Amino acid sequence: MTSYLTAVRRHVVLVLVGVLLGTTFGAVASAASVPLYSSTTTLFVSVGSRGEASSLELAQGSTAAQNKVVTFVDVIRTPGVLGPVIDRLDLDTTPTELAGRVSAENTFGTVLIDVSVDDHDAQTAADIADEIGVVLAEVVTETLERPSDGSQSLVLITPVEPAEVAVVPSTPGPLVVVGVAALAGLVLGLLAAVVRSGLDTRLHDDADVARVTDAPLLGAIDFDPAFSAAPLAVATHPQGPAAEAFRTLRTNLWFLESAPAAGCLVVTSSLTGEGKTTTTANLALALAENGSSVVVVDGDLRRPRLAEVLGVEGGAGLTDVLIGRADLDDVLQPRGDRPLSVLASGAIPPNPSELLGSEAMRSLLDQLASRFDHVLIDAPPLLPVTDSVLLSRLARGALLVTASGRVTSSQLESATRSVETAGGTVLGVVLTMTPRTSRSTYDYASDPAGEAPATRARPARLPRRGRLVPARARRRATASGPRRRA
Repeated sequence: MTSYLTAVRRHVVLVLVGVLLGTTFGAVASAASVPLYSSTTTLFVSVGSRGEASSLELAQGSTAAQNKVVTFVDVIRTPGVLGPVIDRLDLDTTPTELAGRVSAENTFGTVLIDVSVDDHDAQTAADIADEIGVVLAEVVTETLERPSDGSQSLVLITPVEPAEVAVVPSTPGPLVVVGVAALAGLVLGLLAAVVRSGLDTRLHDDADVARVTDAPLLGAIDFDPAFSAAPLAVATHPQGPAAEAFRTLRTNLWFLESAPAAGCLVVTSSLTGEGKTTTTANLALALAENGSSVVVVDGDLRRPRLAEVLGVEGGAGLTDVLIGRADLDDVLQPRGDRPLSVLASGAIPPNPSELLGSEAMRSLLDQLASRFDHVLIDAPPLLPVTDSVLLSRLARGALLVTASGRVTSSQLESATRSVETAGGTVLGVVLTMTPRTSRSTYDYASDPAGEAPATRARPARLPRRGRLVPARARRRATASGPRRRA
């Protein structure tokens, strides 16, 4: 049941479109249709006797009438009856067409025939029904049941309830037609939503991520169009929900228990355009605002953007250090008044993979890990190139940024497998561009007026791997002074 509700929630537009189309179709059909009126007459069939009849003859006559009624019901819709009706009423139709609007039935065990006629004119429907009774009586008494000696027929057909002129159409009213059509559209919309959800292999929420990888979901960042113009939410809107979402990510990173290999984290993604650079920059700011020393490295030597996002010079940086053209301190740039430093990418080299997997890169990461509490590397996406796979082997682990609704389960699975196959570790997943669905607990802090902000911070799913640091251990660490975090 939950999966169906999720499918409807994700594809609610399909459901609404189905209802809208059904309602529109019903309204058009109702407006285009001409109402039908129905009138019914009831005929009594009897079989008489010559002279005075005994009780036995009366019983036999009743039985004979019941047997004949079945035949007369079929006779009513024949041209022999309907032809004369058309001629007498001067109807512009044919016996075949009129037969489609005439119905006759007999209740079992009785000698009554109910003749019903449908027509767009109520008076015409009643006239046809009554005339059918008259013509049927004539056909039966004068032709079908007329004795061979020419005497009067013993079969009598008598109208016992003349047809009444209908006041209300027999066809459904406009509201009923529109309602039924809207309901049909709703059903079709729900079916379309369920089918599309079953065919959709993209990742949308933490449940989808959990079905693909055992790596914990460390954070969820809602979609915000403002990121394209102002990506540094932690700096520009420090009290906003987006900034709180990155602080949640920071907190969950601290809760992870891990044995650092080179004291750094690789931030990467499966594909381009998933928000890894924005996540790296804001995470660095969130870590630095807590007093920890942070260095962020632009390890994307193919399409570097980190320097542009953080507003620093990107002409010299990582590549210059790796080839020995510059010392680390010469290209390391402080950013703002917090303990945050930026190592830009420098010139784009012809051999990014060789540089990122070199011993010089390993030595550089060791040096940075010894000088800073946190080392973050903005790395290229995993599936197009192998750069991030090489970096993950030199680092403590990788954070895999995954955009909601853009990456498929197979793509995330391939990205995770590539890191693990190379000997790296996926420490967790950061879900970005998630749809805004409800108000956040941070609304109180970020919006005193009570209006919902444009972006919502969502609590992350607690890591399945990794242990929460006990409060006693945290107090001991605080008492002994700041600690270098690898």
